[in-house]
Amino acid sequence: MTEDLLKRVRLRLGGPGFPGLRLVQVSMEGGLIVLSGRLATFYEKQMATELTRHVAGVHGVEDRIDVESNRSRRGSERRAAAILPEQVMGSIGDM
Repeated sequence: MTEDLLKRVRLRLGGPGFPGLRLVQVSMEGGLIVLSGRLATFYEKQMATELTRHVAGVHGVEDRIDVESNRSRRGSERRAAAILPEQVMGSIGDM
């Protein structure tokens, strides 16, 4: 029964629409479904939890999913923003 429930949760998380959710590890501890791993956004984390809650037979979910740091994403965005003006100015100079 436990393996069947875990399989159904994995199938739900592997469905279309949120490919990143396939990376979530699913296990069971003390009657709760435990979700763990790392996702790119808080929204994906919320979707993983909500999709799992709605699987028949799930009585509780423990969310141990980490979300990638906004700081590291902001750093990448700053680097991209710094590069972009140089590319634009280079393109204008070539005209």
